Amino acid sequence: MHQWLDQEGLSPVTAPGPDDVVRARELREVLRPLGLAAAAGRTPDPGQVEGLNAVLAQDAPLQLTPDLAVAAPPTAAAALTRIARQAAEHLAGPTAARLRACDDHDCGMLFDDVTGRRRWCSAAICGVRHRVRAHRSRAAAAE
Repeated sequence: MHQWLDQEGLSPVTAPGPDDVVRARELREVLRPLGLAAAAGRTPDPGQVEGLNAVLAQDAPLQLTPDLAVAAPPTAAAALTRIARQAAEHLAGPTAARLRACDDHDCGMLFDDVTGRRRWCSAAICGVRHRVRAHRSRAAAAE
């Protein structure tokens, strides 16, 4: 978890513990259905919205360092609330209309479709998988 938070620029001052991993999974289980509902243009489940609001209620204002950078979150829980805040801003803002679910039936990832033309979260992975499956299907039909 520490490596993931570090890659996202949210490395906490204190190292994450086992409870933080549980919190991260719980947040994922709240955000995923909300994202899928937004991608499908459906009204989200009120219970999921309440779950996200519960995490957002724990959010603290950002602090700046002397060089005007955003200070690292003090704990992994604080880092997760920052993720929840960003997710809420995306889900409730103008970018919500651009949220898409990957067309690859084995994937299910969500992505921000800024062009309005994407089908896959990653053309290099899911897109290639799709093209390989289509090629194999055509080759099998030709036999």
